[in-house]
Amino acid sequence: MTAQPNKIPTGASHRYPALSIVIVTYQSKHYMDRNLKPITSADGAHDIEIVVWDNASTDGTAEFVRERYPSVRVIASDVNLGYARANNQALKWCRGRSVLFLNPDAFIGDISDILELERLLYQTDDLAAVGPRLVNADGSHQVGDAGWATTLLSVAGHALFLHRVCKSIPSIYLTNPKLLASNSVEVDWICGACMLARRQVIDEIGGFDDQIFMYGEDVEWGERARKRGYRLNYVPSIGVLHIQGGSQRHEQLSFFSTKWMDSRALRLQQQGSRQAFVVFKLLLVVGFGLRSAIHLLRAAVTGRATARLRSANMWRYAIHAWRLLQEPKSASFDNSPNLTKRY
Repeated sequence: MTAQPNKIPTGASHRYPALSIVIVTYQSKHYMDRNLKPITSADGAHDIEIVVWDNASTDGTAEFVRERYPSVRVIASDVNLGYARANNQALKWCRGRSVLFLNPDAFIGDISDILELERLLYQTDDLAAVGPRLVNADGSHQVGDAGWATTLLSVAGHALFLHRVCKSIPSIYLTNPKLLASNSVEVDWICGACMLARRQVIDEIGGFDDQIFMYGEDVEWGERARKRGYRLNYVPSIGVLHIQGGSQRHEQLSFFSTKWMDSRALRLQQQGSRQAFVVFKLLLVVGFGLRSAIHLLRAAVTGRATARLRSANMWRYAIHAWRLLQEPKSASFDNSPNLTKRY
């Protein structure tokens, strides 16, 4: 199906929505009630437009949303375009001055949280986007919701726990407890699972990179905005529950994926030297090997199966880092329709 954008009404009586929410779905029917109800039933919902782009789901996601939420515009694609391209296509239907990119497995507790993010977004003219803290089902911080550009320093900051103990050392992922307790943190990128961006900036610098099927498109967009002189703010005081890898659960990949590492490796290799790539690989091997040992020790002391599982996953990451080739074939650039984003 080739969908055509709305013809935007004209005339003095027409009032555009202040906020557009874009939700890209794939096999997400079981999440949609929990995802949409807090938005569609909230006071002020009349000033919000919601666009759901379905990436060729076979579980009836599009039909379910159409029937249960008639105010939501649903666009059903015949093919899985991937996360970046689908969001870019959905943007053509949006009229709000702000766009919230929201995964179907990201659940907003109260619409007031999004309205507060929007208020913060327009405090200064140089802000391109803001994003909340993503939390796991147990309330813990979900690592991967924001961070800094991929450099050897930021990789070392993450791999060797340097960022955790010193907030001035950047990391590919924001994990420093002091920063997580602050009101806002300036970062290089915000996770696309829940990111509020200015439409004006999107129009100026472009949407997500269509060449990235999944993983890393939010990092690339944030870094592009930064290079154009814009800032991005992470707001840890606002929390949004995110069931990471929600639609991948049917493929048993929800808790382990090396796609993010492949994307980072390819990005660093494109920008750096062979020596830098070797150092990057060794930092990840050491970092994940150390994490594996720590979790294994916890498992021995506590007897918890979860610690043993985490140890095994960290070891798998270490092995994958070791096997990275000079020219890794990143899943981020694989256009296979069988791949899914983190939603």
